[in-house]
Amino acid sequence: MVRPMPEERQFSGSVLRADVAWLERNGLVKAVRERVPADTQALLDKPPLPISWVSGRHVDALLEAVVASAGEGKVIQLGEETTRASFGPVIRPILRTLVALFGASPAALFSRLDSVLPIFSRGSTFTYEPAGEREGVLRLRTVDRAPRAWFVQWRG
Repeated sequence: MVRPMPEERQFSGSVLRADVAWLERNGLVKAVRERVPADTQALLDKPPLPISWVSGRHVDALLEAVVASAGEGKVIQLGEETTRASFGPVIRPILRTLVALFGASPAALFSRLDSVLPIFSRGSTFTYEPAGEREGVLRLRTVDRAPRAWFVQWRG
């Protein structure tokens, strides 16, 4: 079944929960909370269930607040550490299967992101264009306007 593309990016509650846990570990909750709208503050205080969906604007606000309070390097760190710690256990078995079926090249993995990421994200598409055996360009497209901080996070 193909789901229609939403009008805005959405993220599973597990994404926001992972981000909040990272903020707590890095002592940034207060600084971020002060910089986000009241409805996003409420989600920081009581994160949604992992299986629920939240508007991308809440994740955007959180990421922009991290940039404002700690810099882009921290957003990159957030992206890397939340992917490894929180999503790794879910994605790792899928990646092992992809590697077994298609090999361990960047093209084999990145060209299949659109089949893996809908578990966590709606309203974004990912395409990979190989530019050699071990390099290429990953393009992220969104149904709505995403802030720079959202794209910076992907570097992690």
